[in-house]
Amino acid sequence: MLLVLLAIILAMGGAMLLNKAYTPEYGLDLAGGTTVTLQPVTPNGSAPSQESLDLAVNIIRERVNGSGISDAEVAKIR
Repeated sequence: MLLVLLAIILAMGGAMLLNKAYTPEYGLDLAGGTTVTLQPVTPNGSAPSQESLDLAVNIIRERVNGSGISDAEVAKIR
């Protein structure tokens, strides 16, 4: 039984060496994540109304949360 356990440990170590997996890779939460910044543009070049900005934020929030992304933050700056 001890020889089987030793063979498994050696096989796992050999697999790590072949894959060059000496150090663990960071996950998305440890690597800093992703930030996306959107700027509103209107057809006539005027500033969008606060109501349309709030509506856009709510639509984006619903789509991001509906896609299954965890801990997403959608915020309006300005």
